[in-house]
Amino acid sequence: TMSLLPIILYLYILICLTILYIILCGSAEFHKNGLIGRLNVIVRRWLCMDVAQQQQHHNDDNDTCDATQANSHASKSSRSASGIMPSCCPLFISKAYHRVETYLCYSKNPLMQLLYLGLLSTNACYFFYAVFFRMHQVPGIMYQVHYVFGPVVLLVALFSFLASSFSNPGIITKANIRNFQKVYEHNVCYPGDRICPTCKIPKPARSKHCPLTGHCVSRFDHFCPWLNNAVGEWNYRYFHLFLLSNCIMALYGTYLIVIYLWRVAERDQLWTARYMAPSGSPIDASPAIVLQYMLMQYMWLLAQIIFGICISMMLFLFWGYHFARMVVFNTTTNETFKMSEVEDWMEALRLDPQCFDDEWDDLLPFQRYQVKELKRMIAKEESLSNPYYISLWENIREVLAPPSLRNYRESKFSKDAKVE
Repeated sequence: TMSLLPIILYLYILICLTILYIILCGSAEFHKNGLIGRLNVIVRRWLCMDVAQQQQHHNDDNDTCDATQANSHASKSSRSASGIMPSCCPLFISKAYHRVETYLCYSKNPLMQLLYLGLLSTNACYFFYAVFFRMHQVPGIMYQVHYVFGPVVLLVALFSFLASSFSNPGIITKANIRNFQKVYEHNVCYPGDRICPTCKIPKPARSKHCPLTGHCVSRFDHFCPWLNNAVGEWNYRYFHLFLLSNCIMALYGTYLIVIYLWRVAERDQLWTARYMAPSGSPIDASPAIVLQYMLMQYMWLLAQIIFGICISMMLFLFWGYHFARMVVFNTTTNETFKMSEVEDWMEALRLDPQCFDDEWDDLLPFQRYQVKELKRMIAKEESLSNPYYISLWENIREVLAPPSLRNYRESKFSKDAKVE
């Protein structure tokens, strides 16, 4: 039982940190429409917290309140203090909680980046210690290969992190807007002739104003707290590399530990040894007995194996979701929610063509256009489809070589040529 305590403690800490992250960051802009946002609602209800006010601004991606969202997240958090914290909570705790929530959820901060770098550096130190001081003591391990392969994996993961965090996600400005406007056409999800109220520039199709970065981003997907940066058209390829490289790094670290423990078992002849039962009688080795012995001698290494498998599986599933759903079909997380909302409107109009008449005066111009366009599509029996899907290879090519980035480089090259 004592040998299981480190693993239980390891899992307990991991679960507690996960729940804490869900509570603190689940209502943030980059999570509230996803799985973590839904878990946030469940956890808050379980803790007797009223989340009605947190759900009032569901689906911020109408882009109608981009200007106010960027400047009012902190005030939203403070105004809903009584709704988020339990009523019995002292006022100073409630205020402190919302200062933390505002910093973590409604502003750019490097905490998750520092956490990632801390985890990466810790595992790097442990890797070099294991390869240079432990593995050569165990026969049968080709530790010379890991001298090269290990640092390569670490450097690729670090490069993908830095590239995703500090590269331009596709920020749209008055100077480069023409490079973005000629890439994608407007449609019912992205009506034309719209001006961003914050940036004061026309909104190209597939763009969204990111309230956390304060810029309009081309082909905006989401804001990633681990990167402290928006994921858009220009850095989406680095985001995929970030997920894949860290998945491979976690699997590689897990493989090193497994092969090390396996060779240790062979060196110490654990598979053929005889063990002493609690009754005092000798018993032959079995996988369960060898595992129990390993738990007693190498408990932290086995805990690392469990952690590495869990992390690699989560990263692979997340990457697979982005590739199979976003890349293959040439869409984004943001557009998924947009399309879902437009589909709901279309279904409502099919059931009742006058369902928006009572609130027509409250609709914004682009929303009125959407209603009219949906009525036209219903009358012609047209269905909603993704207008940006081309083919599998072309969709992948758009991620690897963003078209607006090519336009930007071509225009910059032509300007430099004219100057010369």
